[in-house]
Amino acid sequence: MSLYPITNEFFEMIKKIYFLLFLLIVDVVVMIGSDAIDMKLIGTITRTCTIPIFVCLHIATQIIQLLISLVAIRKFLMHFFPSLIPKILKAQTILINKIWIFYILLFINDLVGLIHHIISFGDSKFS
Repeated sequence: MSLYPITNEFFEMIKKIYFLLFLLIVDVVVMIGSDAIDMKLIGTITRTCTIPIFVCLHIATQIIQLLISLVAIRKFLMHFFPSLIPKILKAQTILINKIWIFYILLFINDLVGLIHHIISFGDSKFS
């Protein structure tokens, strides 16, 4: 087991974020190019690919913020309550092994928020 498994998760997330940012840049360049040469199909495809990239980047940012908060809480507890260290390490191992649950929960949270926004926008539009 590594000394700081959460930082390993940060490293993996940063690699994925850089890849998604690269795809986003390619998407924008293709979008601009397709508008310039009047290729509507390619422009439409790249615009629809941009939305999932933004959603993935948004969820990755939320996960990183959550993990940073948990690292701060862990450091606080380990410093002021050294008797809790074994329990903290066990909870940290469980967290790293079940991190995919956070991804799913945050995706569902964003999806519900989007649906609520669409429904409430539709209600206010017709009132």
